[in-house]
Amino acid sequence: MVNSCMCEITYIALMGSTVEMLLWTWILLDSGVTSVSLPEITDGGFIDECVREHNRARSSVNPPASNMLHMTWDEGLAFTARAWSRHCASEHNTHLQDVRRVHPTFASVGENIWTGSPSLFNVTRAIKRWVDEKAHYDYQGNDCRSVCGHYTQVVWGSSYKVGCAAQLCPNGVRNFDTREGVVFVCNYATAGNMNAERPYESDGEACSGCEGSCVDRLCRNKERDSKKSYSWTPDMDQALPAADHHYVYILVVRPICLILTFIASYAVHCFYPDVFCYERSWVHRWSPQFLGLGFSHSILDGLDVQLAIYRSCDSQNMTPGRASLGVPSETNLSQDIKNKDGKIFIGHDESDSHVPFSSLNQP
Repeated sequence: MVNSCMCEITYIALMGSTVEMLLWTWILLDSGVTSVSLPEITDGGFIDECVREHNRARSSVNPPASNMLHMTWDEGLAFTARAWSRHCASEHNTHLQDVRRVHPTFASVGENIWTGSPSLFNVTRAIKRWVDEKAHYDYQGNDCRSVCGHYTQVVWGSSYKVGCAAQLCPNGVRNFDTREGVVFVCNYATAGNMNAERPYESDGEACSGCEGSCVDRLCRNKERDSKKSYSWTPDMDQALPAADHHYVYILVVRPICLILTFIASYAVHCFYPDVFCYERSWVHRWSPQFLGLGFSHSILDGLDVQLAIYRSCDSQNMTPGRASLGVPSETNLSQDIKNKDGKIFIGHDESDSHVPFSSLNQP
């Protein structure tokens, strides 16, 4: 039983050292790398969240809108949003006035941009930040006490298509912060914030000024709301953004480094067992005689003995420490036990199974 117990202690000690080394290696590899994963423009959940949050804001305007169109996703606008977000700049797309460079069919395109740290980004939070600007907007006077253009674009009545993209910028966002950040861009068609007009009409009840059906106080039309596909890419798109290299490191290089570290640590344990100064001691033969204690196997028979010994790099010299003997309280042991040379003193107390020892020499 003692031998099997020692084998178990040996295995746990070996695996504990290996796991500890792998953990520290993982922390070091991860210290300069973010594991933030941003959705692609083809991600269904991302698309649904973008559309849902925009329509939520549009259907809840006050006063109610008589011409607020239901908003749906547009692939071409998402292409443009992705292309511009890859520039990692906290500024509007410089090509919006040249509409054929930002969309193959629409005559005008609007834009909202959110920038912030990766830990703060999610779609709902970003859009809410725009919508919260309604506190600065006065519908009757059609003026803003502070920034409110993001809000008026979100609730622009004639804007019925949206496409968004989120981009991780590991080297910072121009005109915002040099630290790692996220640029979230949404493009709209047709564009809002035009000609100093109010964002929507409020003549009567919701949907009273438009044709088609009315769902959640938004005007719907099957043809207008249908999805379209485009074989088109904005010429401003950067083929390989810096963040793509970043993800290659996360998904490829780091796991390879972890595997190599595991192999190396296993080899070290096999061929150089004494390389670590505070490695748990293990032996192929464990007995009281090996520990230099002046009592026989029979004294320990039936006891649950757990021993944790630490040694220095020199395997011949044991480092003083604490040994934990799991001895049942009803067990009668001599209070004072000395080894044959008188160097070991173990004081056993039934109320405390931890016993100090001053030195331990391998026979």
